Amino acid sequence: MNPLFDIPMCGIYPIPNSEANDLLAKFEHKLGPCERPFRTESFALKLNGEPIAVAMTCSIVQGPVAGFQVNEVVELARLASSTSWANRVMIRLWREICAPNYKCWTPKAAVSYSHNGFHSGSIYRTDGWEKVSENCGSDGKSSNWGRPGKGYANPTIHGKKTLWVWRYPSAFAERVKLEKQGLEG
Repeated sequence: MNPLFDIPMCGIYPIPNSEANDLLAKFEHKLGPCERPFRTESFALKLNGEPIAVAMTCSIVQGPVAGFQVNEVVELARLASSTSWANRVMIRLWREICAPNYKCWTPKAAVSYSHNGFHSGSIYRTDGWEKVSENCGSDGKSSNWGRPGKGYANPTIHGKKTLWVWRYPSAFAERVKLEKQGLEG
């Protein structure tokens, strides 16, 4: 095989948010696209060059969340795949590689919400995340991002959610921060 055309069998790659939203639709994610008006970073897990999972990182809507301020935490806002085993791989790669390398700051923690009506949150539990609360979420009477309004653009979003947190050890966060400075400096 010609080494100029070799590609890894499997890898995680940054992708445009629009492509991530297309993959969410293709993989039939119940919450649909993620179109928050603030920083979002998207990643695809590819097998033989084809995306099999997608994850979207966002800054949180407002803090504190799980004891962390906005500039100390990132959210796994969407996770979806074409096959269930890929979600387990993607969540681990996201938490170990993508989230700690968030472009705006080095997070002390990652959070995610599981919709209680859709699933049990076992993907977080089996990956070692801590359950913070089972009583998060909205009644759907306020708009996205907590401002009074006409309600959610996607009514599927409202309802009770469980908040999960992954706390990065301070030494890990400091190492990532120094690595970022070395790459940028």
